[in-house]
Amino acid sequence: RLNFQTAWASNARVICAACGLGGVKRVERAKRWRFGGVDADKAPALKKEVLERLCDRMTEIEYEHALQSFDSGMVAADIRTVPVMEKGIEALEDINEQMGFGFDKADMEYYLGLFNGMGRDPTDVELFDMAQSNSEHSRHWFFKGAIVIDGVPQNDTLFDMVKQTLTAIPADKNNSVIAFADNSSTIRGFKTPVIRPSTP
Repeated sequence: RLNFQTAWASNARVICAACGLGGVKRVERAKRWRFGGVDADKAPALKKEVLERLCDRMTEIEYEHALQSFDSGMVAADIRTVPVMEKGIEALEDINEQMGFGFDKADMEYYLGLFNGMGRDPTDVELFDMAQSNSEHSRHWFFKGAIVIDGVPQNDTLFDMVKQTLTAIPADKNNSVIAFADNSSTIRGFKTPVIRPSTP
């Protein structure tokens, strides 16, 4: 997609810079499929199926013609105000559905109280930020939440239970250097020969 660079493009640009090609601003790769022996009347259906099965809709898009530029022509939308002071929780329900924030009722009630307390309407940008920073991915509300089974509080959260798979391994056999740190982990590596030019 033209509207953002892929991780592959970032790596390619770093490689170009290391090779002295500092003027390269963006490199992207494309896939091209060519199928033979397909009846013309069946080609559109085959094309549709190939795109659905083999393309990542989040990062890839079909181009009918070769690109001449990486300019997407897209213009950032204007920031808009969400009228919670006037419409109350209904305004949050509307923007939640329009933008797919994933707010539940408790979220919306909290944000309504927050902005009512400040005496102003939120912007769509503020609500987008809240949707990201308060998401399960960022805060782990569910995985770090208290568990109660048949009225009995449990000692461990779901996240604790997941981490126990690591702590169960004896330290001398544990290959993990960093685990469960900011949604990432690192394992211990080993020495390996590296091929590099004798003169850069």
